[in-house]
Amino acid sequence: MSHISLITTLSLLAIVLAVLGVESGFAGIIISLNPVLQIVGMFTGVILVGKVKPLKLFAFGIFLSAIVISCYILGDSFQVPGLLATGQACLGFAWSFLIIGFEEYIIRNVDWNKRANYVGYRQFFMNAGKVLGQLTYFISFVLLGWARLQIFLLLLGFPACAFFLVLGIIVKHRDHPGRSW
Repeated sequence: MSHISLITTLSLLAIVLAVLGVESGFAGIIISLNPVLQIVGMFTGVILVGKVKPLKLFAFGIFLSAIVISCYILGDSFQVPGLLATGQACLGFAWSFLIIGFEEYIIRNVDWNKRANYVGYRQFFMNAGKVLGQLTYFISFVLLGWARLQIFLLLLGFPACAFFLVLGIIVKHRDHPGRSW
């Protein structure tokens, strides 16, 4: 769910940076913060997953996804490229924590014979989110002509729904014996 919004925001980022008049070299640095900090986030997530339950790390990744969109909304509305850079930094950590939290959850809670299935499901839903994100961008921006703020507000709902869904799972199963939630 959160991937739908994140892919769409990445589609809009270059447009927002151009509208704000950010020069191409600086825009490239802002855009590259995401993949660079994904690497840092992977190492951080590996350290944290031993100290934090995997679904909590996963939920934090979803929460960071909402922060990303909030940074984009504020950066675009108030014409502050630094907020867009902050959003990109949060995005790098969000994706890392989503992946590590989910993978660790699978390792701890799924039978050996079914782990590949669940990892495949994760990959399927991430890719489906990427496709739906591009469709959301195309429909809302190109076909409907929505303003960027309208699109960002729509997209904020996707990670919010995902966050509360995972939070509900954590609360429901927090005392479940034998599970490392």
